[in-house]
Amino acid sequence: MAVLLVRCGGMQNAHNLQFETKSAVVKSQVTGGKASGRGPPEAYSRSDKARRLDAESSFAVHDAQCFNQWMLDVRDEKPEDRESVYQVVSSAFGGAAEAALVDQLRGDGDAVFSLVAEEDGLIVGHVLLSRMAAPFPALALAPVSVIPSRQRRGIGSMLVEGAVSRARREGWAALFVLGDPHYYARFGFSVEAAAGFASPYAGQHFMVLPLGSPLAATTGELRHALAFGALGSGG
Repeated sequence: MAVLLVRCGGMQNAHNLQFETKSAVVKSQVTGGKASGRGPPEAYSRSDKARRLDAESSFAVHDAQCFNQWMLDVRDEKPEDRESVYQVVSSAFGGAAEAALVDQLRGDGDAVFSLVAEEDGLIVGHVLLSRMAAPFPALALAPVSVIPSRQRRGIGSMLVEGAVSRARREGWAALFVLGDPHYYARFGFSVEAAAGFASPYAGQHFMVLPLGSPLAATTGELRHALAFGALGSGG
């Protein structure tokens, strides 16, 4: 399925239209205004470290203003994307630590889904879902990155939505994230639902999103991939 999002007159008036198609990219002529979104701290970041985010697997987005169009495709990362992903993550976070985390998660075999946002052939965003130990099949959502020049355009939200959709389709039971509850609540993440789990990240910014049936457990120990320990936030 390809999803065409036509956003007009700002996020509050956005019109989302979905079409089934054999093509991964849908082309259309549209007019309207910019949509914007501001994201939270990433899943493993300190709570005071603001991040801009904003996501669905294999879909095109068109946003036009004054007859200027842009088209975004969120897709699986390819091996040849890795250098670009490193630059995107480094640029988004203002340093190489999070980009090194992505590389280590890949190298350790803990990266389960890695999606990129591509705009006119340029990688402008990235999201990673990594394996974690939990009482049920669960993934950690982190990091989510958008280059500074493309932030506040809804790209981070599209990446999050794409990651959620992909994990749900593949049969995972839940996603965990650490971030701004006001932001992540729009995707269905809940602080209250995560409160019973033991984790180095537990607290008012730690959330879970059930992806289908109610969670098989509401308490238990959680352990993120070892690579997260390098950031000094647990592991």
